[in-house]
Amino acid sequence: MRGEYGVLASKSALSAAARSRQLPSWDTTWEFVRVLAVDILGECQDAARTEWLARWERARAGRCSSS
Repeated sequence: MRGEYGVLASKSALSAAARSRQLPSWDTTWEFVRVLAVDILGECQDAARTEWLARWERARAGRCSSS
């Protein structure tokens, strides 16, 4: 993903996110979404960013409340 699509997140950050060991940062999450939803599936970047940021914030809130 990094080489082919110019993803800005590091290889280790992408790997950790893919293994689901911890909630990735918003920047790493956005790189996954941008490549898959926007670049590959052709979704509107602004709409995808708004939708996925809200999802990420809900996930982060859920994780924080269980800590």
